[in-house]
Amino acid sequence: MRNGLMAAIAAATCAGCAAGEAQNAPVPYKLGMFQEQTCSFPGLVVDDALVVDLSRAGVNAPATLQELIGGWDAAMADRLGRLAGEARRRAPEFAYQRSQVRILPPLPDPDAILMAARNYEEHANEMAQAGRTSGTTSVIDEKVLAGIPGLWNRHPGDRRGNP
Repeated sequence: MRNGLMAAIAAATCAGCAAGEAQNAPVPYKLGMFQEQTCSFPGLVVDDALVVDLSRAGVNAPATLQELIGGWDAAMADRLGRLAGEARRRAPEFAYQRSQVRILPPLPDPDAILMAARNYEEHANEMAQAGRTSGTTSVIDEKVLAGIPGLWNRHPGDRRGNP
């Protein structure tokens, strides 16, 4: 009987610890730029629904997301993590539903846009100036098209690693 009581107390204590850990678990959030009426601001998004205006949150956030990312440090990460947890529990007065704000481009003037056609054009020009071609050819080797016979065929007991 006493052992059963001790086991029940231990189980309840562990359940309480797990609940406490869940409350202290970091709340995931996203960052973005938003506009409410004529005012734009960096915002912290919690649960894809609530946008917290960082310019009014008292976390010493700069005016743009680009500046926020550029000056990122552990202290800012901690402040925003705490703010996300607090906002999830109770939305502050400077928070909006996502439908109430306009979503702006996160970085309005990025230094580079990867995977854009202009980047490829500039790279091709750089390679041409260096005396290299863009790598296109009109002749395709038939062996390349056919592949190496048997390379991809696997049989029971085949000990080769994946190619």
